[in-house]
Amino acid sequence: ADTAQIGMPEMPRGSFGQIATSTLFHSGVPIKKAAYMALTARNVSGVEADRLGLVSLCVPEAELEATTNGIAMEIASRHAVPLQHHKIAVQMGRDLSLKEAMRVDQLVGARQARGMDPVADIEAYLKSQKGGTNLAYKRPDVG
Repeated sequence: ADTAQIGMPEMPRGSFGQIATSTLFHSGVPIKKAAYMALTARNVSGVEADRLGLVSLCVPEAELEATTNGIAMEIASRHAVPLQHHKIAVQMGRDLSLKEAMRVDQLVGARQARGMDPVADIEAYLKSQKGGTNLAYKRPDVG
């Protein structure tokens, strides 16, 4: 929510923020902003956290539950096998070089193919991708 307060309160409590510190400094947040948050223990708003890339999305507090539920329903409407394999590829490949990450993608793709074959029944696969494809679409140049 835009009214959220996100920060690192560890310093005044006598800690350096084990785990949180390394996560913050490797999240893409500018080092000056990360150091400011950590050393002062001051919070940033949900809006600022969104601008810094600490959160996926910031919305007005009144819209938070509806937005969250809508996103969750959208994701849940997708086929489970590609969702699972996307998560695997992201977690395994996020800190790799492009070449290594592409190799992980190939391996994860081979693993996914054991769970589903999207070209075996294209119509069923497309139906499982709710919101993604219009099965009734006909090209205007083809009768």
